[in-house]
Amino acid sequence: MFAFALYLAMSLLLSVHKLTPPDIDNLYTYRCQLQAPTADRILRIRNVVSNLSIDLARQLCHSDIMAKQGYQYIEISWPPAGQITAKSLLAQEYDFVLNRHHNLKGLLNDIDELYQKIIEYPLQPIFWWSKSAPPQLTPAFFQHKRIGVTSNTESHPYYLIPLKSLADAGIQLSDEQLVILPTPDTLLQAFAEGHVDMIMASAQLPSQLQAHQQDYPLYHSQQAWEVASSSWFASKKISGTPEILCEFVRANTVYAEVIKNYAKQATIYAQC
Repeated sequence: MFAFALYLAMSLLLSVHKLTPPDIDNLYTYRCQLQAPTADRILRIRNVVSNLSIDLARQLCHSDIMAKQGYQYIEISWPPAGQITAKSLLAQEYDFVLNRHHNLKGLLNDIDELYQKIIEYPLQPIFWWSKSAPPQLTPAFFQHKRIGVTSNTESHPYYLIPLKSLADAGIQLSDEQLVILPTPDTLLQAFAEGHVDMIMASAQLPSQLQAHQQDYPLYHSQQAWEVASSSWFASKKISGTPEILCEFVRANTVYAEVIKNYAKQATIYAQC
């Protein structure tokens, strides 16, 4: 009887205190409200990393122009790679998308009929980074070091180029040396916290690590590898409203410090 009573009590307790799984989408989404919205529209932005995403959204939330265009909320998300689908592009779920053109075209061949490029950056150099010494592409330097890459096997800067550069140099890694992280953000965090010893990243890595309060020296390789930069695409649903496109272009000044090394060569939406 005691055992049955205990079982009954535990069953009642669990029925009252059901565990609700966390909303994973909220981990990669930020939304802010405009100060004086004139309608209830939501501007949706799809980024690839969290870096400065919130700053970009807040910049647009303080825009009188966006309020006059009838937006109540600005919503920006940066889900893991692979979560953008042909279905979401076909439905134009996002008003602005940051990605590489060939990636989007691989998902949807008719992408140019649905989205137009409004900010295009040229090739960007990336380097090997280390905290111990300037990286040398030799087996001796890479021996026993943990190398971080992302699980997105189509990512040029965070998977393909790192592994190809090692293969070209005749450097073989053991299974224990290769550390696979789910996203670029977790890759940077793993490097900042010492869970990996080396990663490949752009010259902006020191500024990207400022949020992690890094107080250690950073060294990068002398050799650089070039990778095509992502571009901003705007949905054709809003392409007939230059005011929105130009306000988005102006809001991208939040990235000025990050992309200062190559932003002067960027191709910007001509009407702005």
